Amino acid sequence: MPWIITKDYLNNGKLDPLNREGVCSGDLSGHRKKLPDRFRLYDGDGNLYYEGRFDVNGEDCFDPLDWAKADSGCTTLKYQEHGKGKWEEL
Repeated sequence: MPWIITKDYLNNGKLDPLNREGVCSGDLSGHRKKLPDRFRLYDGDGNLYYEGRFDVNGEDCFDPLDWAKADSGCTTLKYQEHGKGKWEEL
């Protein structure tokens, strides 16, 4: 299942203007409606680095954290199922 970064807090909450879709995995064609859950990625000090969308029930739900770990040293992924409620650590 694909995922997408929608906010880059290392870049003041904005995405690279050359990549308006943000970092993503796979082809998002036809998958936008299948990304019902929001996620946030934090570093070891609790600083928010990225926000995005994915399916927390998908088999690849840790892929955004794996990417962010290598990209910028993120250690924690929190999510909101269906974009509602409290942020939970995955």
